[in-house]
Amino acid sequence: LSFILMGCTTSSEWQQYDEQGLAAAKANNAPAAIKPFTAALKILNRAHQLSLKASKRKKSDTVEDPIILKGLISVRVNRGFCYLAMSLNHLALKDFNDALKLAKEHDIFCEEALLGRSYAYLRLGALLKAKQDCLDILQVVPNSYRALTNLGGILQEAGEIDAAMVKYQQALALNSSCEPAEQNMSAIIHFFPSLSSLSSSSTAPIKKPPPPPSFAVAAVTSDSSIEMQPPQDSQLSTNTDGNQQNVTTTNI
Repeated sequence: LSFILMGCTTSSEWQQYDEQGLAAAKANNAPAAIKPFTAALKILNRAHQLSLKASKRKKSDTVEDPIILKGLISVRVNRGFCYLAMSLNHLALKDFNDALKLAKEHDIFCEEALLGRSYAYLRLGALLKAKQDCLDILQVVPNSYRALTNLGGILQEAGEIDAAMVKYQQALALNSSCEPAEQNMSAIIHFFPSLSSLSSSSTAPIKKPPPPPSFAVAAVTSDSSIEMQPPQDSQLSTNTDGNQQNVTTTNI
């Protein structure tokens, strides 16, 4: 399981907890990462609320600390991925929704949160919502091989094998080392040899379907940053939860 590492310029108590959580997560110990991530979020939420109260007292426009905003979003997303690793899908979904709500309020596009939420929706059987999150990513970042891979997986889960193959090929054209897309294509071709050339004219009956697809849940970087505004000319669609989206992620 990989995690977003948001570059921040100051040292604080919440960052120390965040580093502890990241260390545990990188060691594949998601349960041990939950406590420090939660401690970091408590500190961040308190700082966020104090900032809002100060602005209200001064009757001035709220000016959010970008470091606090980065922390609130990235720590929630990283804790969400820990919950996914523990199969606590409803808790993961809540963290991704909270991160995306905050991102929307500040015109931030967070790809990681969308990827994570899409995967949580998929596990919970909400294929249409999972698909919409991938489409929202591709509307802003058309060359997101992770979103293409996951969209292919969702289509495969829905039985749309031909369409899934197209998405896997598109993902591999963007990143030839995307293992989930390559594995999923190989598995499908093993069961449907005719699809090796994307031919859907003859699909012989089989005794069992291909194995469940693998997903590129997110991308990993040690120097991620959140843009405080969406890319130019981008239009973020609103999904059924009323969240618009846009950060950078992870593999489970």
